[in-house]
Amino acid sequence: MSIQTTNLNDQLRELVVKVYPSEVIEVIAESIIEANPDVRGLAIGATAPNFVLKNTKGEDVVLYEILKNNGVVLSFFRGDWCPFCNLEVKALQQALPKIEALGAVVLTVHPQRINTSLKLQHNHSITYQILNDPTQDVLALYNVKFKIPDNIQRVHLECYDLDVSKMNENGELTLPVPATFIIDKNAVIRSRFFSHDYTTRMETKDILRALENMPDFTASPVYEGILERLSSLV
Repeated sequence: MSIQTTNLNDQLRELVVKVYPSEVIEVIAESIIEANPDVRGLAIGATAPNFVLKNTKGEDVVLYEILKNNGVVLSFFRGDWCPFCNLEVKALQQALPKIEALGAVVLTVHPQRINTSLKLQHNHSITYQILNDPTQDVLALYNVKFKIPDNIQRVHLECYDLDVSKMNENGELTLPVPATFIIDKNAVIRSRFFSHDYTTRMETKDILRALENMPDFTASPVYEGILERLSSLV
């Protein structure tokens, strides 16, 4: 039985048509890869590094503390200025009840200031943890941090009046490749999405499927009830 969720990438493709010609996206992705050939994201089966980052309340969120009791959906996004990221942030919130019913916690990480987390939380009614990585050390740990090539920075400035260095807390011309890692309670990465094309993201239905397939997966009574109701409709 398939899990029905909003198709995020259909929404992203509709946005691309409004914002960029397809060839522009290809050039940007190719330029990023050429300038950052070693940025590939952590592999499936790798151990997820521990980290401590602040949430919107200024509290420390420790990955390994969460993993004692829950799996984790860890998503890296560029910032609130990115319309594609905003769609992903909202899609994760829509899927959150099903994700939590599968025994997982959503953590999203961005390189901007903590007030960006507060803004996103308010604008999209986010109830999961939005964490800022002010030094971008966590981005580097997960091998998603890349330097923006000079030609892409010129496009940002000349076409969109966007200076990423002013957006990021550390002032660097760097960003995360949009990436999502599904981590089990043993801190093992069981599934991932990683793409230099920042107009594509991991579908929430694929996140749910990855959580179901984790070795220590046990569905909560709430999720079992959802399955029963869906089965009766098929």
